[in-house]
Amino acid sequence: MLSVTAWCLIGVPVQQWARYLKMIHNSGYEGIELHVDLQPWPISIKTKKDELLWLIDAVNIAGLKVTGLSTMLHMDYPITSKDRISKTMALEVVDKMFDIAKLMGGKHVSIAPGGIETNWQDAIHIIKAINDKARNDGILLMLENVWYSFSRDIIKLEHLMDALEDTNIGVCLDIGNAFPFGNIEEWLLRFEGKIKKIHISDSRIGDPPQICPIGQGHVDWKNVGRIVKNMHYDGDITLELFPRRGMSLSLELMRISRFIKKQFDIREGII
Repeated sequence: MLSVTAWCLIGVPVQQWARYLKMIHNSGYEGIELHVDLQPWPISIKTKKDELLWLIDAVNIAGLKVTGLSTMLHMDYPITSKDRISKTMALEVVDKMFDIAKLMGGKHVSIAPGGIETNWQDAIHIIKAINDKARNDGILLMLENVWYSFSRDIIKLEHLMDALEDTNIGVCLDIGNAFPFGNIEEWLLRFEGKIKKIHISDSRIGDPPQICPIGQGHVDWKNVGRIVKNMHYDGDITLELFPRRGMSLSLELMRISRFIKKQFDIREGII
């Protein structure tokens, strides 16, 4: 399924979400990945289920599906934190994502598997505990390679996945995050069969690496698409899009939708 993260709606008032969700669907996307934040946008860790009935209706009316939940809160509150308050917050965020995923029909929840200074071995116990809840809730747990986690290191993430060895735990591979820290082909092939979601983002090599519009970075998308097709990948492909000054959201969504479908040979929702 081709979907987009709700980051593209940063700055959009809640009252206008219904209209923008329809625009997302009309731009060629089937799903949306929602996020949990500290402040309602529209979901925070304090949001109650009955406060999201309007969003469920808006998503359905727009013809979209909620693919799953993710968050950037684990950048400040790692699940492996040794600070009790920070770790409690991290786990509350995970619980909220599970609750919302169940409520809205999301298939998966994506998390950073620990802080950047964390030894991958120290993440095993807490991830297993989180996965027990995920499995009981019928949700896939995704570990994402993000720049603020040890998971940006391909070897450490591989060791962690091998140690966990659980079919309910998959990799959410963020292409733009992987590219500055290793060969994309190696990332794809090392985690073949374990990648359950692909985040589409682009970057330019530099010091530091720079996130940039899709197709305008150094990622060889033609090669990425070829490898993914040869892997017979059938999971979600999700665009990460953040608003930029002067950007027309509708035009950019349509441009990238066409770009992704061409590179990944997507026809009628099938890769």
